[in-house]
Amino acid sequence: MRNLNIEDVFFLSKMIDELELTDEITKVQEEALGKENPAVYAGVKLSLIVVKNLHKSKDSILEWLADITGMTVDEIKKLGFKDLTDLIKEIFANEEIADFFNSLSLEEQN
Repeated sequence: MRNLNIEDVFFLSKMIDELELTDEITKVQEEALGKENPAVYAGVKLSLIVVKNLHKSKDSILEWLADITGMTVDEIKKLGFKDLTDLIKEIFANEEIADFFNSLSLEEQN
């Protein structure tokens, strides 16, 4: 996987917009505040919401995955479930991605 750059921010922004999650993210953040473990609650809840809405951004997601891996969209489409899961784990383990989402979270709180 290549290093992420400014173009990836625009791709992520596009995908987030296509998923239409702004209101749901705000709602989950508010709900999480009253929970015993807010980070776990928010993480699980947001994961389910994102998975439920992935179809809205299918083409953009496939294009971005192909771009950051150096693969073609067709190669991404042919990945087995385990390989795809490993790829997604690798992406979200990337510090640059974590920093991006943390900065969004902090912006929402301000």
